[in-house]
Amino acid sequence: MSFRILSSALTWLLTIFLVLAFLAAGGVKVASQPGMVAEFAQIGAGQWLRYVTGILEVSGAIGLLIPKIRFWAALQISAVMAGATFTNIWILHLPALARLTAFLLAASLTLAWLRHPQAAMKTQATHT
Repeated sequence: MSFRILSSALTWLLTIFLVLAFLAAGGVKVASQPGMVAEFAQIGAGQWLRYVTGILEVSGAIGLLIPKIRFWAALQISAVMAGATFTNIWILHLPALARLTAFLLAASLTLAWLRHPQAAMKTQATHT
């Protein structure tokens, strides 16, 4: 199996993982799951932030499925996870949850790096 095929397969696995994770995470926020309502109440910024976060997560997950915008969707999710990691460390004081959001931040940044438009053009140029 060539490196290009392996890289493509791993990229798709990462994409599918992130899509499922953020459809679920954003979905419970938008659906007003009681645990999410309580968590955002504890943050103290208002429930509007829960809706905005949920919409950004769901739209980012959907965007990951669209090759033309996958890079930007991964950056969108990365920005949300950077804010979540900061919030989990300094506002909620939940280091275990901060480790999870930091992992998701790293995974989404990795996907953005793998799908950066310039990197894709270089890969195509070397294989033609």
